[in-house]
Amino acid sequence: MPLYQQFSDCKGGCKIAIWQIVESEEELVAPLSNGRVLLEEARQRFKAAGRRIEWLAVRRLMHQLGIASPIAYLPSGKPYLKDDERHITISHTRGYAAVAISETNPIGLDIEQRTDKVCRVQHKFLSPEEKSLLPSEKKNVEALLIIWT
Repeated sequence: MPLYQQFSDCKGGCKIAIWQIVESEEELVAPLSNGRVLLEEARQRFKAAGRRIEWLAVRRLMHQLGIASPIAYLPSGKPYLKDDERHITISHTRGYAAVAISETNPIGLDIEQRTDKVCRVQHKFLSPEEKSLLPSEKKNVEALLIIWT
């Protein structure tokens, strides 16, 4: 089982799990009671195989964490649990998926590969003042990732 890391002693009753995705779509859903349904839904929703795998890995992680409620999404894209009062956040990046759940407080989690993609989207999270504080190197990936996180 490629559970990469799991933390369950966070403040506020939260659990975090990270999955290293090495399985096929079929292998990801095999232990899930609704696996065939999830696989069909993923195939209808996503054309890209990589996106399907990430979506299925999140559902596998939810199973790992004992979360039975399906995920729904607000118009903003924020996930929530349909039949559960707990707070959830999900993230995925090439080869990894992560889920965090909190009993009491809203929670946020993001995982990212170290690539120059962060350079292309820095305008979305940096103010002009913050940009002026960065070293003059055009592609300062490490500094941008530190600010992002």
